[in-house]
Amino acid sequence: MNENRTILIIDDSRVSRMMVKSIARQNYPEARIFETANADETLALEITCELTHIICDYNMPGMDGLSLCKELQKDHPSSYITLLTANIQAALRNKAQDMGINFTKKPVTEERILSILSKKGRKNA
Repeated sequence: MNENRTILIIDDSRVSRMMVKSIARQNYPEARIFETANADETLALEITCELTHIICDYNMPGMDGLSLCKELQKDHPSSYITLLTANIQAALRNKAQDMGINFTKKPVTEERILSILSKKGRKNA
């Protein structure tokens, strides 16, 4: 697992962010990891490097995760973006897939996070 990862974790649940970060750190110790709790924090974050992976919750205060992912695609077109959410409605899943965004349901598990981090690049870039 030598490949470098630059990961952005966006979730209003501190526990979820900590779990994703812990799994990523254990399996990719050289990864650069950024984390934010909502869209406002994310958009204010000045990331000058290309993100390899963006893992974003859907239900957050303010802008929802799908809208945020759409914004992030503009500045990070080659990132593998995953909506990691407890909201498993088919309409949301279909909309994410139409945007080229991976969809993974919560809860956070090591298997799910490692599956996300094993992927490269955007599906529809």
